Amino acid sequence: MRKILWTILFLTASFGIKAQIDPTFSQSLLSPIILNPAATGVYYGGARLSSNYRQQWATVSQPYTTMQVAFDKPIIDNIWVNDFVALGITVSSDNAGVSNFLDNTAKIMVSYGKALDPRERNFVTVGFEGGVSQKSVTFSGLNWESQFNRVGFDQSLPTGEPYIDDKANSGVSVLNPDFGMGIQYVYNNEETKLLKAGISIQHITKPTYEILGREVSTYRRINFHVDYKAKPNGSTLSFWPKMLYSIQGPSRLLYIGSDFHWLLQQAGNITGSVKEISFALGPYYRHKEGMSIQSRLQVGGLTVGASYDFNLNQLRTASNLLGGPEVLVVYQTGYKKGRNEKHNHKRFAWRYD
Repeated sequence: MRKILWTILFLTASFGIKAQIDPTFSQSLLSPIILNPAATGVYYGGARLSSNYRQQWATVSQPYTTMQVAFDKPIIDNIWVNDFVALGITVSSDNAGVSNFLDNTAKIMVSYGKALDPRERNFVTVGFEGGVSQKSVTFSGLNWESQFNRVGFDQSLPTGEPYIDDKANSGVSVLNPDFGMGIQYVYNNEETKLLKAGISIQHITKPTYEILGREVSTYRRINFHVDYKAKPNGSTLSFWPKMLYSIQGPSRLLYIGSDFHWLLQQAGNITGSVKEISFALGPYYRHKEGMSIQSRLQVGGLTVGASYDFNLNQLRTASNLLGGPEVLVVYQTGYKKGRNEKHNHKRFAWRYD
C-alpha cells in the first residue's frame, strides 16, 4: 500500500503520466506570470488581476482541484526613456485526491522591461520570482490492508506501517523556499502583429521535502512559450496561436492550439463609456495526453474564459475520455478608457483601426 500511495502522490497527481510535473492550467498563457516572471507587467492597462480554477478526474476518484490568483502592476514607468519595472504576486493551491496531497505556493515577482527602439515596438523583459512552497499530505482518508476486518475497513486499526501510524493524525507538511527566473521578447506593431516569446526556469534550487519517510527533490522546470496574435489590416477577426513546451525531469509537456478572436464592438476613443467587446473560441492539443476546447468573452477590461479538457491518454478508459472543466477570470484596470486613461502603459495595446 505504501508503494501504491507513493505512486499516487507523485505520478497521478501530475498532468504527465511519465513522471512528476507541476500542475498546469489549460488557459495558463492567459495568466502568464504563473509560467514566467518576465511576463509581469506585460499587458495593456493599469493593473491586472487573474484567477484560474480547474477540476479533473471526478469520474476516477475524488476530484483533483487546482486554483491560483495572480496580481501584477507596473510600478515605475518610462525610466531611462521607455523602460519599466513591474511587481507581481501569485498564490496557488493544488489538491490531489483522497490523500489530500496539497501543493501550496506563494511567490513575489519583479520584472524589468527594456525598449529596443524609440517606437516601443520591440521589448525585452527579464523577471525573477521568489517565495515558498508547502507540500502536505494526510492519511485519514486512506485504507490499508491490515485494517480490513472481513466486513470492511476499520480505520481505528493499525495500518501496519509505523511511519503512517505515527503521522496518522497530524499528517506531513514541509515548507521550502522556491526561486525562478525568465526572459521574454515582445514585438507589437499595435495593429496587425503581437508576438510574445519567452523562456523561464522554475525551482532553481530544487527544493526537497520528505514524505513517507523519503526525501525527494523537486525537478527544475523549464518553460518555452509563444503567443502570437495576427490579423489583416482593417479586419475584426484575428488568429491567435499559442504554444507551451515544458521540461521537468523526465517529463515533457507540449500544449499547442489557437483561438479565433472576433471583435464584436470597438471601444470608444473619448469618454471610455463604450466598451470593447470580443469573443474567442479555439481547440488545443496536449501531446499524448488530451485536448481541450477554450472560449472567452471580453467586455472592457474584464475577460471570462471557460475550457473543458478531454483525456486521450491511458486514463481515458477509467475516465470515459472525460477530463475536467476550467474557469478563468482576468480583470485589467484602465483598459481602453479613452481620454480617461490614467496609466502610461500603452505600449502593449492592440488596436482594430
